[in-house]
Amino acid sequence: MRKALSIVLSIAIFVTIIPCIAIADGSTWHCDICDADRDGNFCYVCGAQRPAAETANWTCPTCGTALSAEYIYCPNDGTEKAITSNSWPRKSMIGTNTSLRRLKKDSDRHQSFFGPGKQYPGAGAYKPHKATSVTAFFTEGDYVYVDLIYPSVGRRCLYFSKSSLSGVTVEEFDSLAYPAKTTNDIQPLYGPDTKYDKVCETTKSGKTVSVIIPANTDIFVFFESNSWVFAEFSSHIGMIRAWLPSKFVKPISGEAKRITNALAQNSAIGSSSTKSNTNKQANESSNASYTKECSCGGTIITTETDSYMPYDEQYHYYEKVTEETCQSCGEQHFYGGDNMQLKPHSFVNGVCEFCGFISNSSKHCSKCGGDMISVEFYHDIPIDESYHKMDHYMYYECRNCGNRTEEQLIGSEKEGHTFDANDECVLCHYIIGD
Repeated sequence: MRKALSIVLSIAIFVTIIPCIAIADGSTWHCDICDADRDGNFCYVCGAQRPAAETANWTCPTCGTALSAEYIYCPNDGTEKAITSNSWPRKSMIGTNTSLRRLKKDSDRHQSFFGPGKQYPGAGAYKPHKATSVTAFFTEGDYVYVDLIYPSVGRRCLYFSKSSLSGVTVEEFDSLAYPAKTTNDIQPLYGPDTKYDKVCETTKSGKTVSVIIPANTDIFVFFESNSWVFAEFSSHIGMIRAWLPSKFVKPISGEAKRITNALAQNSAIGSSSTKSNTNKQANESSNASYTKECSCGGTIITTETDSYMPYDEQYHYYEKVTEETCQSCGEQHFYGGDNMQLKPHSFVNGVCEFCGFISNSSKHCSKCGGDMISVEFYHDIPIDESYHKMDHYMYYECRNCGNRTEEQLIGSEKEGHTFDANDECVLCHYIIGD
């Protein structure tokens, strides 16, 4: 009888304690033995247990029990989870289905960005008819954060201008961000799950270069979803917003702040700023160049040029940008300086000859008097087996009646093909051998 009672008590204690520890909260973890992502508390292939660091989100200070994120109160003694000034919110990514606005030509594309404005680096341009799924999450100023599935590249969350989307209404984003640091070297993702693409840079030569955020990098975290944090941080392509695993991010002391485009404007570097100027980069100051050696053994030619980026109706940003290109492997990088300045536009036929800004962007419709919004897109034309020409166009469209102005070419540049598995450029559709 005493032995039976002891067994019953042991089972009761086991049932009481087990729900409090090592409970999966729906997030995934990586099994090092199988080298694969798993959910639950055990790998269903090899039986390895989910690491404690993956499972425990907080520890009850009263009884010492490790608890998962879903627990707000300790089930043993009722102690409430401590919320500090650096504890960012947790939310689910629930969006609204929409679509990219159709353009006149199937080869034309909508430009995306790594943040809510042109001050952030460009994140690729996409053809409306190629997108198989477009989900809008939230708006931020004139931009919408979108979950895009695009077969030739994969799945990624990006910012598009409101004018790029077919009418959609979603909540306004609360840009309150919390200071934090990375604890490991991390390659960011485009979304809060390993099914999203890794953030990479495609150089003008067509080579893909990984974006790596080093350990001890200062970042700002907006919120957490599925054990990933949505954050803003500096990278070699500029100031970007992307997703980092929360287990490699720790809060630090400091005051939470609302991040606006202004922070990115003072840090914007990389491909987006250099694309803005195609006309007169050398007019304001002389360009310098020098050489050094690449990791492949080739010679890197380093050139310093002037870069311009629109700011408003009267001014554009000017800064000196360093461009490095390996003569052997073609790898290319851009680096911004710390000398960003505001300078007035120089308009010729209504277009700034330095940054390409078109004047009177807030003009009214000639038919109904409604507000006109600017729409920018890119058109790619094959040149040869290595390159295509990327033309940058803009037109204005009335919010009320849909009246459009004539398209204006505001920039053009040469860039390397990006081929898929079928040897077809995903941008201009040039096919090797044609």
